Amino acid sequence: MAFSIFRISLPHPLIAVEYGTYRLREICLNENIFKDPWTLDPTETLLSMERIAWNLIDNDLSLKALPPLCLMDYIATDICYSPFYSVRAKILKSIALANIGSINESYTQLQKVIKEKDLPIKWLKST
Repeated sequence: MAFSIFRISLPHPLIAVEYGTYRLREICLNENIFKDPWTLDPTETLLSMERIAWNLIDNDLSLKALPPLCLMDYIATDICYSPFYSVRAKILKSIALANIGSINESYTQLQKVIKEKDLPIKWLKST
């Protein structure tokens, strides 16, 4: 499911391990696919990506959890502006990266959380 969303437009990584360090900025250049919440609700997509990622991590498929976590981070940070789910996505991505042995990338994700980097812009401006 997550790979089909990434294939709407290029250039996105084609290999799952590359999503560990990839930061999605936009899905489709031509139109906003989350514009109509009745067609594709960003909150439901966010929660679905979290559920999928947890199931994959729990079943020792952490590598396959990286694309849904990348999409979850994008929706939480750039669409819903939720600092809670943005931090949650980064921590889950850190767990998945540590499970596949990418310790440096896992540490980088945790550093983003600790230093409050790459969090929703609207949330940072209000503080």
